[in-house]
Amino acid sequence: MFESVASTLALIGVIYWTSTAVAQLLTVRALRTLDDVVGESDGIASLSIIVAARDEADTFRHELEVLESLDHPNLELVLVDDRSTDATGRIMDEVAASDPRVRALHVDTLPDGWLGKVHALEQGRQVAEGQWLLFTDADVELAPDLPRRVVATAERLALDQLALLPVVRSDGWLVAGVVATFARWLLVGTRLWRAADPDRPDAFGVGACNLVRASAVDAMGGLGAIRMDIADDAALAHQVAANGGRTMLASGVDLVEVRWQQSVSSMVVGFEKYGGSGGVGSIPLAIALATLALIGELAPWLAVGCAIGFGGGSVAAIALATIVAATVLGVAAARRSGAPAKGAATGPLGPMLVWWMQVRAAVLERVRGGVVWRGTFYPTEQVRAGKRYQLPIGRSGARPR
Repeated sequence: MFESVASTLALIGVIYWTSTAVAQLLTVRALRTLDDVVGESDGIASLSIIVAARDEADTFRHELEVLESLDHPNLELVLVDDRSTDATGRIMDEVAASDPRVRALHVDTLPDGWLGKVHALEQGRQVAEGQWLLFTDADVELAPDLPRRVVATAERLALDQLALLPVVRSDGWLVAGVVATFARWLLVGTRLWRAADPDRPDAFGVGACNLVRASAVDAMGGLGAIRMDIADDAALAHQVAANGGRTMLASGVDLVEVRWQQSVSSMVVGFEKYGGSGGVGSIPLAIALATLALIGELAPWLAVGCAIGFGGGSVAAIALATIVAATVLGVAAARRSGAPAKGAATGPLGPMLVWWMQVRAAVLERVRGGVVWRGTFYPTEQVRAGKRYQLPIGRSGARPR
């Protein structure tokens, strides 16, 4: 019995990790860097960088130092205080008073039918004067030359949207394991290698660095089109492409860096915003897909245990070879995709925690009747009705171009 179980698990592991390896290799091969397209260049078009923050006074001063160091001849910084109860708004006002490039806005109320962050970004968009809009987050570090290079690249390739995958920094090894697992599942579920080709209809956005042509956002009616989509970054790219725009996903290694969650507890709470349905619009389907992925992740480890139980050296060797190959490939792919390489050291713990976070989010959404994001409650009906981006596996049909 052990021999049959071990052999089946080893086979599942080989199939799963081979498929994952192919996805990783396709993504790494497809992702271009800005150096692949253009080197140093003048920022031809004007750029507005829009940042929304809520109760982030502890970290926002450093972010403002980063923003003020950015190099672009025609740069505007639009800072939006989204109903903060701490000193975030005051800090923004202080910077705006000392730097003519900075404009500070304050949002006091949230209209019904809007996610807080999307509403705040829309307020910033409405006053932004740049030909290009760069949406980023308050915990992101951008290289000083990024504005020049990202705008020049988008114009050189005649793009309407360009997103950069950031380097993700994490202090704890378990947090790194979750990030690595999430990145691995995300690239398979989103087919990121397709989004890296501007000639394909697939599109994907990244909150850390999402550059969009202002006229393209105007054409989709502003951010009101994605007002209730928690995956607002991906939804924005999706809508731009659906309106006929050219979109591209590229590597932001050495240009964009973000520290994703400081601890396991904050990471678990942060995951609640995705709700139980994840990116597929259905709680049962989301849990089923996460469970299948977890089985694939754990299969070679379980195969080794079973093989040792009956002395199956060949099966154990195949399973161990799968584990080693997957680890080596994961570390290599991390250099281009930005995922933390040390996440491979967590073995099966990272996938198990991601699966638990998905199930926990599903239970909480059912109990609460909705999701909580940035301190605001959103009913499930509103979130589902307003969702514009779904993972390819959850779509009912082809997305219009």
